[in-house]
Amino acid sequence: MFNHKSVRTAFRRGCGDLDIRDLHFHDLRHEGTSRLFEAGFTIEQVALVTGHKDWKMLRRYTHLSQRCSTLSTRRRLHS
Repeated sequence: MFNHKSVRTAFRRGCGDLDIRDLHFHDLRHEGTSRLFEAGFTIEQVALVTGHKDWKMLRRYTHLSQRCSTLSTRRRLHS
């Protein structure tokens, strides 16, 4: 198990070393969750990975899988 303070410190130090501004650790969680839905995972599967206990919070990401599916279909039709 990780100590959240140690993770926060390491993340901030890494961002500082790379001169990355205005990036928060939670932004990475949001990005990762979005990518799981785009990859076609179900809300139940994503909840297991992200640890969300309330599916209402995850529903805001579900539109991404629909958008990704539409883009994928368009690409196949135009290839």
